[in-house]
Parts: sequence; C-alpha cells; structure tokens
Amino acid sequence: MSGLPSLLRLAKGGRQVILAALLVANIACAHRGEWQSVDYMFSVVGVVKDSVGEPVKGAQVTIELSNTLYEAITPVQRRVLVTDAAGRFIVTLLSHQASNPYSLRFEKGGFVTQTVTGVAPPHQEHAVTLARAPAE
Repeated sequence: MSGLPSLLRLAKGGRQVILAALLVANIACAHRGEWQSVDYMFSVVGVVKDSVGEPVKGAQVTIELSNTLYEAITPVQRRVLVTDAAGRFIVTLLSHQASNPYSLRFEKGGFVTQTVTGVAPPHQEHAVTLARAPAE
C-alpha cells in the first residue's frame, strides 16, 4: 500500500487513476486474506408450450426471488419477462448466496396460469405446458 499515495499524486483529477488505485487496494487486501467476495451465477431458462406442443409466444413469465440478486449492481427480487416466438425465456443474474429459491408464474390469455418453483444455482431448465382455459 506504500505505492498508493504516490499513485494518487500522479492523478490530475482523473477518475481512471483513482479507480485503478482502489482496484489495486482491493486486490492487495484480497491477496492478504483480509477481504473476500464470492459471486454465483443464477440462471433459469425454459420453454413454454401448449398442450399440443406448440410454443406459446408472448406468455408473461414472472420470477419472484426469495433473496436479493443483482443485474450488474441493480438489486432484483422480481422480474417480468415475455417468451419469444419459440416460447423461450431466460433469467441470468448474480448472487452472493449459493442457493436461491424462486418461483415462476406463467400467464397468457386463453390459458390456465401455472406456477413452478426451484432453487438455483445450479443452472435450472423448465419445460412448461400451459393448458387451454375452459371456454366461457
């Protein structure tokens, strides 16, 4: 850390040098075992189909997370997605915990809403079949 003040003296108000100095300080602390951060990749993917096996495009997929996860540095506990033309969806976030319970709710007009649960990591894949809603 003795080189840090001289590194800062070289900066003429530049944020890049200060950021580099902070990064060096964090690496030095981590190297000495004083600081440790572990992140995990939270990944849930799947496909939504109807009862005859056709993809359900535009289904709303709501993920509710028991823990706070992160998209970059933004905290996330709930996310709403829409399936693509092939009925696929993907959620990829960062976590500080090794185990993150979640629930997925699938909704689309004309279909019965369905909910599934899981825990990630490890990577989870879901194949969901939505039943047609009874005619009114």
